[in-house]
Amino acid sequence: MLHKNQILTVTVYGKKVQVKQVNKTVAKRLYNAGHEIHLLPCRVNINTSWGLLYTTNAEECDNVPFDSMVNAYTNYNCNTQLGKYPHYYAATNLL
Repeated sequence: MLHKNQILTVTVYGKKVQVKQVNKTVAKRLYNAGHEIHLLPCRVNINTSWGLLYTTNAEECDNVPFDSMVNAYTNYNCNTQLGKYPHYYAATNLL
């Protein structure tokens, strides 16, 4: 993991949120429990001004299964330049 055991601060919907990188299993558990997770292509800096950080939860996605949501995100947002797979982040108060 790129940011293993690091607490990062990101801006989500105008609020500062402290996040920590998690693996796919933890992200899936949090998503299915209704908590917000954040996805970002693996080669992109989390503090980029391009606004590529994707924040979602199961309710916002109309209860689309986690794997389907990740596949759609990867298909539309990940490529050779940005990275071929997403990194997952969750708020530190959920971990």
